[in-house]
Amino acid sequence: MAGFLRAYLLVQSNAAVAFLRFREVCPHCNSSNSKTEDLIHHFPCAFIGPISDFKNPIDNTFACPKCNKTLRHIGVDYDKPSIIHHCNNCNNNFQDFFVKAKCISCSNDTDVQFLVPKSINVYKLTKKGRSAATNGFLSTGQEIEDIFGTINMATLKIMLHYELERIKDNPEQKTSIALIHLENIFELFNKIGKKAQKTLLEDLVNLIRENIKPSDFIAFENSSTLYLGFVNCSSIQAEQELDNLTLLIEKIIKNNFESFAVKVISKSRALTTHSKADTQVQELTTDLFD
Repeated sequence: MAGFLRAYLLVQSNAAVAFLRFREVCPHCNSSNSKTEDLIHHFPCAFIGPISDFKNPIDNTFACPKCNKTLRHIGVDYDKPSIIHHCNNCNNNFQDFFVKAKCISCSNDTDVQFLVPKSINVYKLTKKGRSAATNGFLSTGQEIEDIFGTINMATLKIMLHYELERIKDNPEQKTSIALIHLENIFELFNKIGKKAQKTLLEDLVNLIRENIKPSDFIAFENSSTLYLGFVNCSSIQAEQELDNLTLLIEKIIKNNFESFAVKVISKSRALTTHSKADTQVQELTTDLFD
């Protein structure tokens, strides 16, 4: 079941979702109705106060309210060491805001230090999932596993594991894996019936087998998706093999089923020794169906 979900659902973890309005509020009354001013430090008399106390309302010059001297040059007569906030609601002055988080849904107001972070996963259907939902999904059954010339997925992963060990001993050897997905094949399956479906899959396997090396292997994940293992084959060669197979598959289905145009998507990659075979198969699936 877990493998099914990974293949048919794209999981985006740790999505940042917040229905909170963050506000800077007065520490005395929790009001956000405030104004901010610079603090002025007058050097000669050491008086410190908000800039509004120094402003002359007539000509907008600065004069010290303590010693009445005019402030002319910042850095010489005075400086601005900090800022101060004045609450218009309770008339208190303060230097540090409190930060509150207000819920958009229930209007609950909470100090941010008491918020509990949680991860919310977001799921969406992959192309493969959409195809299964609209056309139906057939998992790998006995009727598919019995097709001559193929192996099951478990055996495929074991063989890829051995290929990784062989590559570790001889890095010059290259092995690639490929994925072929017949995106709209269920439209055809619904028309021709189950027996003809089995025959079509057998013919496709024979076609692929005739155009790959005897040492290469084929495995069905389901009746629309199959994996290939290309032994002694680089990623470039694998792409060329896939292009040829795609053209052949499209041609044989079009010629035999009233010009039905099958949509073939494919992807390949060279095996690397940096991760397990299972992981690389899953990454290939994600790359194709994302």
